[in-house]
Amino acid sequence: MRPIDRRAVLLGLAGLPVLASCGLELTRPQQGDDPTRKADPATLRQGGMLRWALDELPVNYNYNQADMTAYIATIAGALMPTSHKSDPQGNLSVNTDYFSKIELRPGEPQTVVYTIDPRAHWSDGSPLAWEDLKAQWQAQSGRNPDYQIISTTGYRDIAAVEPGVDNRQAVVTFLRNYADWRSLFSYLYPKSTNQDPEAFNKGWILDLSGFTRPPVTAGPFKIDSYDAGQKRLRVAADPNWWGPKPRLDSIVFLELAADAQIGALQNDEIDFASLGSSAPNLAIAENTKGIDIRTGPNQYLGNLTFNGKPGGVCADVRLRRAVAMGIDRDRLASTLLGAVVEKPAASYNLVFIKGVHGYEDHRAALPYDPGAAKSELDRLGWTQQGTFRAKDGKQLTLRLVIPAQNPSSTNNAKVLQQMLADIGVNLKIAPVSSAGFFRDYINVGDFDLTLFSWGHTAYPTDIGSIYGLYEKADGTIDPQQNYGQIGSPAINDLISQMQQELDEEKLLQIGNQIDVEIAKIAHSISLFQAPANTAARSGLRNFGPVGVGDVDYAAIGYAK
Repeated sequence: MRPIDRRAVLLGLAGLPVLASCGLELTRPQQGDDPTRKADPATLRQGGMLRWALDELPVNYNYNQADMTAYIATIAGALMPTSHKSDPQGNLSVNTDYFSKIELRPGEPQTVVYTIDPRAHWSDGSPLAWEDLKAQWQAQSGRNPDYQIISTTGYRDIAAVEPGVDNRQAVVTFLRNYADWRSLFSYLYPKSTNQDPEAFNKGWILDLSGFTRPPVTAGPFKIDSYDAGQKRLRVAADPNWWGPKPRLDSIVFLELAADAQIGALQNDEIDFASLGSSAPNLAIAENTKGIDIRTGPNQYLGNLTFNGKPGGVCADVRLRRAVAMGIDRDRLASTLLGAVVEKPAASYNLVFIKGVHGYEDHRAALPYDPGAAKSELDRLGWTQQGTFRAKDGKQLTLRLVIPAQNPSSTNNAKVLQQMLADIGVNLKIAPVSSAGFFRDYINVGDFDLTLFSWGHTAYPTDIGSIYGLYEKADGTIDPQQNYGQIGSPAINDLISQMQQELDEEKLLQIGNQIDVEIAKIAHSISLFQAPANTAARSGLRNFGPVGVGDVDYAAIGYAK
């Protein structure tokens, strides 16, 4: 469930203003020690189905392909191998379902030996072997522009992947140090996907007739069926799985708009719903029989992203900074979180989230200062002309693209609209289809501003594809996840340093330098982390908010 690289998701952050709880009694939930309702899987009922709603059902199920968002991570966690796994605090360990040992050899160059569990195999019967790691490295190295990849982070630093003592051992040698080497080969796809650009780019696309090619998986569950009309993907327990036997018979992933999920939970159509900071939804869940509220760490950080592509109104860094200085993040957090959080607070760091080692408050780098914002806009020639500013007869209008039927995004947008109007900026809210929000708008840069969340991980150097701006082998811009195409040589250099730094404290220092540089060019601004409130069936075990941790899909089940 945890993204290995940061992935974007719809802004499931904020709910309605304070006291908007539909007249129902509301208690602010407190984070407990057991948000997943832990239980020994052997004590749970064998069988059953988990109905899992997603705001958007993915189209392309190759997690490493350029069109991916965090939703595919939710599904891939049940199906695909990873090299390491994380607990909610970000502590890492080898995923022994797939690798019996992963060893960092002492000395230079940096070398890691992956010893694959001899039981591990793909769903087509072929063994999981060193060639699978080699093919993934080659596909994601960035050396072949035919591969439409989400990120080259880490893979571009590899010099070679070679066999070890046999085909079940891979020896990975690096060109230069890579600090977060444990993040590599997660999620791992078979060589049949990675050896061919066509298979990589399109082989995992799910359309009305099903998958383009039969999916080859290697997890406790396998893909079973797809109902295009109902937008439901069913994964079933794989009888050939060599690890701990899944307690569930199946998981059904279904597409359902965020504002419809609490009603579906009430009507016994799904088995849990993420509540974010919605006071009405929290009140409904607290007053629904057979449902309990699970509050745990949140890995998602909401952000406001600018589009700085040449020719656009936000291409000017001075304008971006002026707009950002017109946004009171503390007031935004208080307005939108006050109903469900005792002491709501904004975030002032894009690289590190609150609650993890490394977070520093950098509000001074891009402060709320509406007076300075107005002065800068005046200097840029955007003068106040009536309600809004204009220059050369053109009104200063920014188009904020958000997903429709998402109350979190809508409420954020309305508050931002009011704030920016105070400095003379006309913020035009443009709701678009949630299903195509990333694919049709954000990925292709069709916005001036946009709202979504980044899912943070246990790997802090995974920011290269978001805040770095690089060129492809053919010299064209490779935006990867830098949707607004805003960057600087200073940021690129610092990211490179961070990714090669093996000393943890120095790594954190560089990460905070990067965050300050991001603020200087107003790439985007952090907003806040909403509470990770989940409403779930009271009998559901080993399931709930885990922050940057991994979900153990095989352990999920129902109490007897």
